[in-house]
Amino acid sequence: MSGEEVVIGSFSVSVKFLLDGSGPLWLSAVYGPNNPSIRKDFWVELLDLFCLTYPSWCVGGDFNVIRRRSEKLEGSGFTSSMRDFDGFIRECELHDPPLRNASFTWSNMQESPVCKRLDRFFYSNEWELSFPQSLQEVLPRWTSDHWSIVLDTNPFKWGPTPFRFENMWLQHHSFKECFSSWWREFEGNAYIDAIEQEGALSSDLAAQRVVRKGELEELILREKIHWRQKAKVKWVKDGDCNSKLFHKMTNGRRNRNFIKFLENERGLVLDNSESITEEILLYFKKLYSSPPGESWRVEGIDWSPISEESASRLDSPFAEVEIFNVIFQLDRDKASEPDGFTIAVFQDCWDVIKEDLVRVFAEFHNSGIINQNTNTSFIVLLPKKSQSKKISDFRPISLITCLYKVIAKVLSGRLRGVLHETIHSTQGTFVQGRQILDAVLIANEIVDEKRRSGKEGVVFKIDFEKAYDHVKWDFLDHVLEKKGFSSKWRSWMRGCLSSVSYVILVNGNAKGWVKASRGLRQGDPLSPFLFTIVADVLSRMLLKVEARNLLEGFKIAAQKTPIRELPPPSLKLIQGEDLPPRSFPSKKRHFFWNLIHPNASIRIFPQEELQTLKSLLLVFGQISGLKVNLDKSNLFGINLDQNHLSRLALMLDCKASD
Repeated sequence: MSGEEVVIGSFSVSVKFLLDGSGPLWLSAVYGPNNPSIRKDFWVELLDLFCLTYPSWCVGGDFNVIRRRSEKLEGSGFTSSMRDFDGFIRECELHDPPLRNASFTWSNMQESPVCKRLDRFFYSNEWELSFPQSLQEVLPRWTSDHWSIVLDTNPFKWGPTPFRFENMWLQHHSFKECFSSWWREFEGNAYIDAIEQEGALSSDLAAQRVVRKGELEELILREKIHWRQKAKVKWVKDGDCNSKLFHKMTNGRRNRNFIKFLENERGLVLDNSESITEEILLYFKKLYSSPPGESWRVEGIDWSPISEESASRLDSPFAEVEIFNVIFQLDRDKASEPDGFTIAVFQDCWDVIKEDLVRVFAEFHNSGIINQNTNTSFIVLLPKKSQSKKISDFRPISLITCLYKVIAKVLSGRLRGVLHETIHSTQGTFVQGRQILDAVLIANEIVDEKRRSGKEGVVFKIDFEKAYDHVKWDFLDHVLEKKGFSSKWRSWMRGCLSSVSYVILVNGNAKGWVKASRGLRQGDPLSPFLFTIVADVLSRMLLKVEARNLLEGFKIAAQKTPIRELPPPSLKLIQGEDLPPRSFPSKKRHFFWNLIHPNASIRIFPQEELQTLKSLLLVFGQISGLKVNLDKSNLFGINLDQNHLSRLALMLDCKASD
């Protein structure tokens, strides 16, 4: 970095810097007047500086004015100076980064203290593109009545990021030739060998990456110059090219997902990379570890097994055309996987890799074994809400390797074709030929009919605690056996699950290693179908209980067909993005169980029937791992007194909703 220009004003000193690999940056230090009568001149000077320094500007110092009433101890009235200050920030579209470790930066040092936040940094959109993770921090105070503040443009040292293939490399004229040469260097299954040796780029490859990036930037510059000359209009010269929009979107998403601090179970705030990483790893080791205990088996229910013909079809050898179709159905622009590659490499280099891929599938067909490196997942943490503080406020999404994704996609395609034979008809999700919208419409119609009839009833909305993450592998294997899946298919499923391990991506950096012993990965193409198979057991158990007259559904039509579940476990399987708009208020996995009787008296809710339902759910949770979170489950009343609904909810240990 080198200083190029200095501008001195009445209230500021500004310096222009040139940063290696970037355009010019301006940094202004200010001291705002304490006299409100000359504050207008201060804002005018800052607006002039904004025009001079555009587009990359950072300004900081003692502004001698607060922006919000909360920035003064015990509050204050809203003044014209505060309005002017906020107006300046909005007009210049400046970012106000969070202050990391304090609420105020000035004190009058008296017995009755007056504290304000007078000191801060702001920066422009363009500056934020260069330093997207900036934080303000208060330093220790020694003699002044102000606390010094510092703007840290790289507040967290998380370490190197994993290798990621960039799809733009595919456009280079010599890429395929280089890739083919690299691929032929390996003996046997080249891709698996490459994964086992994965890591950071070698020095030669890193140097080549820098050279290629320079060539690309030169080509982009030539294109911009060409169109600027051809168009002959001002907006081409001063406007933005599309890449700036993409950069803003990328940085905006990165900032939203960036974990600056974390609150642990004891309420302590963790604000450094080591403690945050330790807390996250501890959480996931506990989440994916199966607690010791006996394996359970279920007997005496109708399993509705698949046909022998379907079981044989599932086990058939993998054909090249089947692999080809799956690869070219996948999105080529999805995020890079743990191996660093995207599906675009498989698609564009199919003629180079197809023989090795077919051989990998043949070996998997015979052994059912998947290399552990092939089945390593990156866990990416996505915030569920804007103010995510605890690790439970983040949704873990698994990024799986390209090779495993192709294998799982082929297997899930086969599995989807036979699910309709073994999954109960009330299940509408992930079953070929069925629509989840049908279940939603039926549920709405039945509730509306019940309301019109004036009869009383309840709808029980159940929340499963960490549904995918808690599935027991031995129970899944037991269910597959009972449903007629062959020993070969079951060995394939065990191979896909038992070799799973996780590396946690904390702010883009790979941290730690977690070996799983239970759960299904969100992001694995097989997971929704395997989860559907496990959840179907609950449907079968409900059928058995109903056959013993321990539960009764809402009967409709002349035949009095009982509707036990709407849809039963199908709605519990719905991901938030799969729900039709405004269908249900929550984006969590739920299912709806309607315990609606045709009688109009208060006896329609016998306590023993509710206790039977509760006991059934607890037993199912114990044997399958899918435990019901009763604290987050809700009971909705239909034509029912709220006090009585509350008593019913108390029996179930859940919440009563209006």
